[in-house]
Amino acid sequence: MSHALGYGSGVYESFTNISALISASGSITEPDVIYYADWDGVATTNSSYMPNNLWTSHQRIHQYLGNHLATYGGVSIDIDTDKLDVNLGGAPGGPKPPATRNGQRISIAINANGTAEWFAKSAANTVIHSWQAPVGSLNWSAMHVLGRSPNTIASNPAVAAEADGGLTIFARDGSGQIVHAWQQAGFPNDWEWGKPLPALPESMRAGTDPATVLLPLGPDEVLATGADGKVLIIRQRSPNNNGHWTQWRSIGGSCASTPASFVDARRTVEVFCVTTSGKAAMTSWNGGSWAKWRALPKSPANLTGVPSAVTNGQGQTELLAATTRGGLAQAWQKGKTWAWTSPLSGTKITGSPAAAVWPTGWVIVYASGPGGQPGYIRQQGTSGSSNWSGWTAISGVPGGKMKGSPAGWLNSAGAPSVAAVDNNGKLAVSSNTGNGWSSWSEVGSGF
Repeated sequence: MSHALGYGSGVYESFTNISALISASGSITEPDVIYYADWDGVATTNSSYMPNNLWTSHQRIHQYLGNHLATYGGVSIDIDTDKLDVNLGGAPGGPKPPATRNGQRISIAINANGTAEWFAKSAANTVIHSWQAPVGSLNWSAMHVLGRSPNTIASNPAVAAEADGGLTIFARDGSGQIVHAWQQAGFPNDWEWGKPLPALPESMRAGTDPATVLLPLGPDEVLATGADGKVLIIRQRSPNNNGHWTQWRSIGGSCASTPASFVDARRTVEVFCVTTSGKAAMTSWNGGSWAKWRALPKSPANLTGVPSAVTNGQGQTELLAATTRGGLAQAWQKGKTWAWTSPLSGTKITGSPAAAVWPTGWVIVYASGPGGQPGYIRQQGTSGSSNWSGWTAISGVPGGKMKGSPAGWLNSAGAPSVAAVDNNGKLAVSSNTGNGWSSWSEVGSGF
């Protein structure tokens, strides 16, 4: 309710109860601020029981002294004392809604040879990955740490192809820097880690992750939502040039979510976000500059999470976003404007949706449904105006439920697939070869 009214959320806890929040972090909407009481007399917010991958972007208050006398102006009062590392928001015109959170999120990309590969942040705060072996199959390699990954990763990773077809990944570390790696033969696990990107001019908005996209002319661009809601961008100075970057600059906006970058059927680069007012907004790149941000016409004002964009079988862009009440909103391009509908009924989802395409050109949307059960709805046609199926759970996920938000994609061999972190702390994958969904396979652990 606080988010819907434009406020952040917080939890006050004894340090002995924090473990319950941590264990539920992948299946609940985490509070924006954690205010914990531990009267240990140590003025820090980096206590040993506080995980270094949660509440990391100025989201902590530690009550380290309680019930003691302090004297101010000759008057003694009985107070508690806190150490604050927190951005409580607030701005002219009233409070802004908090960042929209996505929890654990897997990034999927297709290698130059058609192999699907997934990337995620491990419990050890490294980037880990696995890939299809052989190409297009439903089998996966053993899980590997991505080269010499630092153990300070504090966000979900973002992945994109480079101009030469190799993959590159980006993630925020615990110090607020964005670190990156790219496929390079001869380096450990064939991945090279470079120097961090130039320092961001401001901290990233709490709860958001970096995003990346390959521009049509070749350079990769990285996007980040700043604490004030403006989107910051930086790009390679030339294609495949991972060692030389421009400086960060703002392209404006009033975003509360991670930017969702997308290349449409006309090869136009577009970026969507959920704004601080709960609406969907977009900008596009014309080859030389970014357009002014605009709210999608008739957008509802109750959106949350990170939106997902996809091209349907008729070449239209469709945008899917969760609502604050557990619904799903859909927008699609209709000439020069957008049409909206609410395709999900009778079921509530959590986290953020993941849109992909069925082999027929129908859009399929995966999400975490009731009780953390992964499932989907599917359009019954190739147009944005086509009807939708009802909600279908993909049963049998190990551990009984999933954590965070799923990822979905279409394998090069034509089989739709979905991946999720299950309740056993492992990555689980299911695929559909035309005869229903396969049993879930656990292909990695360490989450």
